[in-house]
Amino acid sequence: MDLSIIIVNYNSGDTLIECLSSIYERVEGITFEVILVDNHSADGSPHEIKRSFPQVYLIENERNIGFSRACNRGIKRAGGDFLLFLNPDIIMCKSISFPELLDYMKKNRRTGLLGCKLINLDGTVQSSCRRFPDILTVIFKRISVFQCFSFARKKVSDYLKPVSNYTEVQNVDWLLGAFLLTSREIINKIGPFDERFFIYFEDVDFCRRVHRKGYEVCYYPLMEVLHYHKRESAKGFNKILFLHIWSGIKYFWKWCGEVKSEK
Repeated sequence: MDLSIIIVNYNSGDTLIECLSSIYERVEGITFEVILVDNHSADGSPHEIKRSFPQVYLIENERNIGFSRACNRGIKRAGGDFLLFLNPDIIMCKSISFPELLDYMKKNRRTGLLGCKLINLDGTVQSSCRRFPDILTVIFKRISVFQCFSFARKKVSDYLKPVSNYTEVQNVDWLLGAFLLTSREIINKIGPFDERFFIYFEDVDFCRRVHRKGYEVCYYPLMEVLHYHKRESAKGFNKILFLHIWSGIKYFWKWCGEVKSEK
């Protein structure tokens, strides 16, 4: 098996159907499997998947166990030499070529993690690669009053847009977890996702661990996918924002020594 595509679903509905349809339409030239880990969705999506995509290996959790633990359940089931962690709100574009992506990973042995270009619905490019954050970055980004100060705006801008352009293949600090391609070899060396992160910061943590083992995180914009990015944590103070903040606290507690040394 060349590739295992692991998707975590929680009430993704029609977007998930579009995602799966695009996978089976666009992924060709390799052997692959799709593993869907459902976190106890209440929108009927597991039933629809069984009906419309019987070829998908469906893991149904009895409760919402979070993104990291769900991914790890998928990893245990996966049989591919490479693993793609894919959000259910991703749609494959015509430019996608998995034989080319896997070939790049095979030829560039120091690349531990790869992400392609993410496109918004309006055709604009998402800033999907970032610098590693520090505590001030998070404060300036989350508390709007700081946006009145140029130094705060610059710090947030440098964090959100760490590259001069989104057209060149280049190594970055970390990538958004919507599309993360890695290998079984890398998983065996750095371990699965850290299950302390229920949701958010698990991608930052994973990328940092890839770097720590001496591998590179690659932004590969020669391939594009559409991303229905909702940014639920940006809609005022709600449960999702609380989880985002709580994961951030866990992240900085875990990496406090290395984060300080980077300043």
